[in-house]
Order: sequence, then C-alpha cells, then structure tokens
Amino acid sequence: MKIKLVVASLFFAVASLSAHATTVDFRTLAVGTAVTNQYQDFTASLSGGNASGAPTIAYYTDPTSIAGGLSNSPTNGQYPTAQFINIKFTSAVDALSFNFDNEGYNGLNAWFTYDANNQLLETGALATRDLITALQFGTGGISSISFSNGFATGEGNWTQALSILNYNFAPIQADVPEPASTMLLGLGLAGLAAARRRKSI
Repeated sequence: MKIKLVVASLFFAVASLSAHATTVDFRTLAVGTAVTNQYQDFTASLSGGNASGAPTIAYYTDPTSIAGGLSNSPTNGQYPTAQFINIKFTSAVDALSFNFDNEGYNGLNAWFTYDANNQLLETGALATRDLITALQFGTGGISSISFSNGFATGEGNWTQALSILNYNFAPIQADVPEPASTMLLGLGLAGLAAARRRKSI
C-alpha cells in the first residue's frame, strides 16, 4: 500500500511540475509604471523608432476597457514612441496568446515570434485597436515576441500597447521524466516491494 502511495505521489508531482498557465494583465498596473524585469518569467524592452528606455503603462481611453497596457513609449504612452515592444521569456513557452491595443493603425502593424536562437518562428498582422480576441500561436518553443507599429521613424510613430499576455511556461521541463524513465522507476519500486515482501516471509 505504501509503495502505491509513493508511486501516485511521484506521478502527481511530475504532472504538477510539467507546465503552468500564466496570464499577465498589464492594465492592472498604474499609469507610468516602467516594466523591465519585474516578472520572473520575462523581461520587457523597447527598440527601434524614435524612443528608447523602458516600456511604460498607458491608458488611452477608459482604464477599465481593453484600451491601453504596456505601451511602446517610455513616457506613459506619449510621443515619441519606439517601433517595437519586446517580450523575452526566461525559458521557452507555448500556448502563447495576447490582447493588443493599436491606437494608430497603418496596415503595417505586426507581431513576430522567435526561438532561443533568435530565428523567426511566426509573424502576422495586428488588427486595429482593441483586439479583444486573443491570438493563439500554433508553434511551441517561443523564446520572445515583438510587436511592431510598422514604422521606424517620423510620421508612422503610432502608439500601441500590449494589454494581456497569456502563456504556458515550464521552467523545469527538462527534469520531467520521459515515459520510459517513468516506467523504469515504477518497475524499480515494484521490485523493491517484491523483495521486501520476500524478506518478511
């Protein structure tokens, strides 16, 4: 009986450590909050365009609506803005989705996902503002995602914001036993139980 309990506990531990789903709603942060490395799963940064520094929280309309979040501006969503908002995960993720707010739309707004070697995995267009339906990515092994406003300089300096980010993150995925290893562990425990029973007879 004790052996069965040990095996059940091991399987439960393996299952619970394999992955966890995370949702980050940037709209819960105060306006002007700079976001860099406050989250243990990822870091945030800006690149390209006319601005540099940390992305900050901005609300463009009603703070209770989808509008706003982590903006491509270092000054509360004001101009100048950077071309890219970048999210870099500390380990590869899957089941990535997001809600996004484009305050200016030029038809060139896009997202890009990359693997650990910075190779492009997928890309796609960003719709107009208040994208309510989260985008679901088919590719796993995503190490970073970038959101572009389409222009590096001047007249296309649109403001935009990442409102909600969802992902599955498994920081100890490599430690999870493969099915064959789990079977060997089970057989070993069964052997120990049999040996113990024989010894007690």
